[in-house]
Amino acid sequence: MAQYQINARLGEHTRNSAIDCNVYLDPEGNEIERDCADPAEDYAVESFVVHPDFNRPRRFSNDIGLIRLDRTVVMKHHIQPLCLPVTEDLRTKQFKKYLVTGWGATENQTGSDVLLKAEVPRVSNEVCQQRMVENRLNIQLTELQMCAGGQDLVDTCSGDSGGPLGMSSNFKGVDRFVQYGVVSAGVNSCGQKSVPGIYARVVNYMDWILDNIQP
Repeated sequence: MAQYQINARLGEHTRNSAIDCNVYLDPEGNEIERDCADPAEDYAVESFVVHPDFNRPRRFSNDIGLIRLDRTVVMKHHIQPLCLPVTEDLRTKQFKKYLVTGWGATENQTGSDVLLKAEVPRVSNEVCQQRMVENRLNIQLTELQMCAGGQDLVDTCSGDSGGPLGMSSNFKGVDRFVQYGVVSAGVNSCGQKSVPGIYARVVNYMDWILDNIQP
């Protein structure tokens, strides 16, 4: 039986291109400057931790996990950390909108080669649950989940699962991009219906995350 190595790729932007570049053109369409990032880097997955109550007591519950890479990541211009809400101030913040990214399916129902990003509005769990009921979706939300998006053809879609939902927030005087959600579930219409996407609420998993990460 064939053995497969699972890797995490860092610094990727355009999947079908070995080198990602921003190309700047003059008014006539001639290239005047090219700004290229270093190649993406693959890190082997040394181990992983799945939440012990994944998909329990009901589907999509505790949809979160951790992976440990096989070596220390060297931060570069195109490889930067995604911060966690480690302080009480960060944990209690709420935003009207969040930013979500991924290579999931587009309106053509095909995966994107380019990393896409979108602003999605925050939706309260009460309103989100009502949308589930109205669309006959058998999903019971808990405080461990949060909702966002689901309108104007802007939403997460197939292939985005596990991606980050976050927003820039001030931490010790510096703006950092902080992750507040992990893409978990949504309807196949991907924003065409008024049904928000469902995310694991990172704030409520911080104790579990800190208990399971290793130096």
